[in-house]
Amino acid sequence: MRFLTLVFVAVFACVANAAPMAASVPLTVDGVLQRKPDTIITELAPGSAKVAAEDYVARLRRSDFPSSVIAAQDENGEHLPLSAIGGRNFLLFGTISGRSKLLSRMLGDAGIRVSSNTVTVQGETIRCPYPRIIFTWTDKKRGTRGVVFAAKANSFLPKIYDLDAGAHSFYIYDSSDNLLFSGMYDEDYNFVDETFTVAQSYADISQFFGSLEANHPDLLSKMPPERYMQLKDWVFDQAARRNGANGISRHDLAYILYYAAAQFRDGHTSVYWTIPPDLLTGKTKAYPPFAVKYDNGKFVISAARDPSLIGMEITGAEKMPFADFMAPVLDRCSAEAMPFRAWRFASNQGFWWAMSGLAQKALHVSLRARDGKTLEKTLRPVDYAAYFPLVAPAMQEQYGWHGSRVEYLDEGKIADFIYPAFDYTQEERDRVAAIFRDIRLHGSQDLIIDMRGNGGGNSAMGDLIMSYLTEKPFVAVSESQLRITEDSVEQKDAPKAYSSLSGLTITYRNEPVRHEKPETFFNGRVYLLTDNATFSTAGIFAAMFRDYSIGRIIGYETGGLAESFGDPVILKLQNTGIVFGVSCKRFFPPNPRPGDDEHGVMPDIQASDELLSAFKDSPDPLFSFAVSEVKKLRSTPR
Repeated sequence: MRFLTLVFVAVFACVANAAPMAASVPLTVDGVLQRKPDTIITELAPGSAKVAAEDYVARLRRSDFPSSVIAAQDENGEHLPLSAIGGRNFLLFGTISGRSKLLSRMLGDAGIRVSSNTVTVQGETIRCPYPRIIFTWTDKKRGTRGVVFAAKANSFLPKIYDLDAGAHSFYIYDSSDNLLFSGMYDEDYNFVDETFTVAQSYADISQFFGSLEANHPDLLSKMPPERYMQLKDWVFDQAARRNGANGISRHDLAYILYYAAAQFRDGHTSVYWTIPPDLLTGKTKAYPPFAVKYDNGKFVISAARDPSLIGMEITGAEKMPFADFMAPVLDRCSAEAMPFRAWRFASNQGFWWAMSGLAQKALHVSLRARDGKTLEKTLRPVDYAAYFPLVAPAMQEQYGWHGSRVEYLDEGKIADFIYPAFDYTQEERDRVAAIFRDIRLHGSQDLIIDMRGNGGGNSAMGDLIMSYLTEKPFVAVSESQLRITEDSVEQKDAPKAYSSLSGLTITYRNEPVRHEKPETFFNGRVYLLTDNATFSTAGIFAAMFRDYSIGRIIGYETGGLAESFGDPVILKLQNTGIVFGVSCKRFFPPNPRPGDDEHGVMPDIQASDELLSAFKDSPDPLFSFAVSEVKKLRSTPR
């Protein structure tokens, strides 16, 4: 219990240092309409529906705003200049087109972009061919404020004023009156985090823990009951402490709940709320001048404004080990073990720097070069515009955006099957079949399946790949448990008849199955290349590869465990709308081993700094090491 108290004290200090939200006053539709509009503007596209739209605006003016005047395009189609509405309170009804000069200017000021099929606002892109947009606009210099009602076509303007709009700055509706998105900004069009009362935040916290308790098959498997009770008390206390004059922000509550979810050491039980980092920080310098990656226990600089820092390990920051300095973030990244926790930070590091506020001042860091030399540096923070070019390539590398593919080495003797995600689609099944056909055509003797960075997916795809590698009967999961709840019955594969068993955990036992042998079955030696970001279904595949002795595993411990929770139900908090997931299943490997629920799948050939030093000049030392091992093993019995 003493350890728990120390952890909570440390975390509170970090929450208190989180990135402060600007104390901006939101520009809301209700707030603007408190002053009755004196001018109603129409900016409509030509066409048969223009008359109906004009009639609608005229009726609205007579019934609701009789003292206002209507200003519109003249007979020559000339549009009102911005200066013509200076100092007025207005409503604008417009059609989004190349001719709508005034409307186009206002949409641009508010950061709303409309394309042929999408609307993008505050970093969120929504598919909507025929949007109806209600938003506020202001010109502080001229003392002008208004509410804009915009549609993709004149025919969608009638009744737009009847749509629900009030407490937010903008609303995006589709053509069937469905609200797709809303949000808030201030008079400078800067993002404003919505706030909620203590009662609302408490209700959402209760819903959050209630959902965890209801849906998780063994929530306290890695946490004593006393600690769980203290965790709940801590979350309520933090919400109260973060409550300001205007309530608690969604950003702050999400930051607290991220910590709570991560304490269960289950990578699938997590808060999923996110937001583009620049909306949280604006032009504030809140990011380090470098991007990092996690490499087998080390944080390494992958990109930097100072190129001489690239490749260096960050051993410390602010006179403490770097992992300790990053604890406020790492403690909020849901994962079974440290390797995947660190990878989750690195894969979304812009978001986490913005949320934590850890880089809002100059960082004193300790570095170690590849040759072992150490140095100290003080690095000043940068804004998001300077930071994004550094982190974007790292994000692409983390997520494996290049897709499944095969490459060849050693005159085709070695096939490198790069597999970044278990995507069970017909297109992906066809791609895998084509890859194995190509391997057969090349006559490859050795196959490396590279699952570094593979975050999982559908296990049926793992069965398909395994059918190319073994003729033995096999099963990915020997036993699974499913928690029966209303959520799991609705979202997962539980029979509807099981609804009456709500609250129970049922067990499925699976026997190995012999799969049809593909024509392009691979008969050579097979190796699996893994790292700390091999997670979820990829971790299950690694355990199956291990348990059926398919070949040797090379690399690092997987981030996912052989025995793990997963297949989360996805839920949303009632008041704040924060999205989170809760595992409703537990999976056991084909042949469970001691430690399967404590660490990832361990490689047969473990990489290390010493072993990789011989390949330090390679662009991918771990892969070069793996190829070297494959060549050595050709002369050994299978």
